[in-house]
Amino acid sequence: GNADVTAIYMSQDKGATVYAAALGFGSTAMTLPTDDGSANQIMKTDGSGTLSWTSASSLTSINTLSDALIEDTGSMYVGNDPSSTTDGANYNLAVGTTALDAITTGFSNTAVGYDALTDNTDGNRNTAIGTYALKDNTTGIVNVAVGSASLDKNTTGNSNTAVGHSSAYSLTSGSSNVSMGWKSAFTVETGNNNVIIGSESNPSTDGGSTNQIVIGQGTTGKGDNMVTIGNGDITNWTASDNNEVDLGSSSVQFKDLYVDGVAYADAIGFGDVAMTLPTADGSANQMLKTDGSGTISWASASSLTSINTLSDALIEDIGSMYVGNDPSSTTVEANYNLAVGIDALDAIETGDYNTAVGYSSLTDNTTGGTNTAFGNQTLFKNTTGDRNTAIGHQSLFQNTEGSHNTAVGYNVLTNTTSNSNTGIGTTALTDNTTGAYNVALGMNVLRSSTTSYYNTSIGNNSLQDANRTADTDGYNVAVGYNAGNTGTNDITTGNKNTLLGASTAASVAAGTNQSVIGYGASGQANNSVTLGNADVTAIYMSQDKGATV
Repeated sequence: GNADVTAIYMSQDKGATVYAAALGFGSTAMTLPTDDGSANQIMKTDGSGTLSWTSASSLTSINTLSDALIEDTGSMYVGNDPSSTTDGANYNLAVGTTALDAITTGFSNTAVGYDALTDNTDGNRNTAIGTYALKDNTTGIVNVAVGSASLDKNTTGNSNTAVGHSSAYSLTSGSSNVSMGWKSAFTVETGNNNVIIGSESNPSTDGGSTNQIVIGQGTTGKGDNMVTIGNGDITNWTASDNNEVDLGSSSVQFKDLYVDGVAYADAIGFGDVAMTLPTADGSANQMLKTDGSGTISWASASSLTSINTLSDALIEDIGSMYVGNDPSSTTVEANYNLAVGIDALDAIETGDYNTAVGYSSLTDNTTGGTNTAFGNQTLFKNTTGDRNTAIGHQSLFQNTEGSHNTAVGYNVLTNTTSNSNTGIGTTALTDNTTGAYNVALGMNVLRSSTTSYYNTSIGNNSLQDANRTADTDGYNVAVGYNAGNTGTNDITTGNKNTLLGASTAASVAAGTNQSVIGYGASGQANNSVTLGNADVTAIYMSQDKGATV
């Protein structure tokens, strides 16, 4: 064909195959391969016009690249291969030259950008997006940096969020800061709990600023625990379109208050009520009072200058203070007592060193001393008992004369009149009446015991039903959840038993002198020792089995 030909057909339907030893690209002739090659091979040139088939197997995955890595534990690095240090680093993503380049054990980090998190070794759950973002971080955790050089100098600070170029750039070890905007919090080095919003906005100091809220371009905070809104150019705050705005739910301090352009105001509104304010300064220590019709005036507060001027509180000369009631008619000889609560220590006469906190705690106490009662109606009926400690609703409720008891928890030792019992846990020893020297640690422990002595039970529900009443000889020891309370042969009147292990049990409810050791083990007879449950197949008396039994 001539120069006008634009297509060549080898057959009418364009389906014929063209065979050629060479192929031209522009003015360059390329010599083609003479065979089909293998599956998945690609064609390459030798640079002199000859094409041949070659394998592409070296490019089948990211891990075949020299500057990328995917690890089995969920980490992927693109732009560098830190595999020599990453055996203990999991679930990380790094995209960018030298991003996460020093990682050793840090996990769940995301770094996108040149030098992002490049020095991070142990820090975890950090997110850095942008060149130099969190660049110097080593062990800091849960930081977010979005923007080039944001949180650049942070090394050990935690829970910081910085958004914007060079935001929180100089922060090294501060924590729980939030900064948003170009160079926001740029100079801060060690502050904590600050919120800085606005380009080039900063707290009042570069080192150690705490809990400052600064909002507005170029705004500088005024001090710790203060809110600063707007820079020095702000001249007006405008309310919403309907001219209504609420500021807080309590008092707000203003430098000046303007109403319709006039400074100060002679009235103020609370909800829908208008109050007329005083027109004078008043005298020192006066306070504002209302006449009930909307007019506020100054009044003397001299009648309220001390606790003793209150009708329901009293401080006495010899170390006693009562808040919630005034028992002054009976307390002349009662010293160093503290009562907080309605009717707390209401009947005190001569008892000293008592502490009662809670409604009606130690309310009947007259001469008992050195008692401590915390909670509603704790030691409610105590009159002469000494050195008792009750913490929890109605603990030691019925105690009248018992001493040296300790009850911690709801309804613990509620019925006792005895001595030297220790109950810790909901309803522990709750039915005890005259039993003494018992120790119960855990919910429902020794719950039913009334008169028995010398029992020690540790673990929820252990010895829950034990209640020997024939004599006071308890001497039971139970350690473990449900020990002596498995639902089968639960100890009731038995004594002198030792049950060590969860769900251990005696052979009968009235078992005596049975020692049972091991989870789920059951005693076999009185005056016997049982080691292990039915699954135990061997008992060793020493590690090398060499002891003589």
